[in-house]
Amino acid sequence: MSDHRQICLHIWQDKPAPKQIRNRRNTNWTFYEKELEGKVGMWFGRIDNPKDIETELTKVSSAIIQSFEQARPE
Repeated sequence: MSDHRQICLHIWQDKPAPKQIRNRRNTNWTFYEKELEGKVGMWFGRIDNPKDIETELTKVSSAIIQSFEQARPE
């Protein structure tokens, strides 16, 4: 008899959550433009300090990202 015995292990793993994948090539650019225009519109704001610049940039960048995500099909 050998001193070395085989140890069998079974590791169970949950399935990863499904990811939603969007195809950039099928982006509806007219819908994107309308969404972005509706969210940003014409901006007539006044910027007095750097904090105002940062706030407005955050609003614009989030509007761009949200509009692009809505215009891409899953």
